Amino acid sequence: MRSARDFMLLTPPEQIETAPPLGDKDSLGPDPDHPFVPPALYLPSTGVPNAQGTEIELRRLRDGRMALLAYTAVDRLVKCMGPNQPWALFLTENLNDLAEKQPFDVIMLDQRIPQELWRQEERKQ
Repeated sequence: MRSARDFMLLTPPEQIETAPPLGDKDSLGPDPDHPFVPPALYLPSTGVPNAQGTEIELRRLRDGRMALLAYTAVDRLVKCMGPNQPWALFLTENLNDLAEKQPFDVIMLDQRIPQELWRQEERKQ
């Protein structure tokens, strides 16, 4: 049974640029069944400050689940969400805390969203 803080990790359907496995059984190369999650992720934010720093932007999927989009590098976030998307660097170890404050069902890594859903306005510096 899932607890309120359980969530799934989904990787994008398209291939991510990764190094090929070394080819031996002891290789630490890419494993599609257990994707590598870095110690910190770039999360899209609303740009609105809150008590924890900034409000993280969640997206509702077509099936009704709430998704946290997370990016392994800032250039991937920009490529997948556009140059005007505010973001926050977030420690992976704190994702459970985030899920308590802003509940989500799945985490989607390096997921490209359609350009018509990109933010059009520039961030205020």
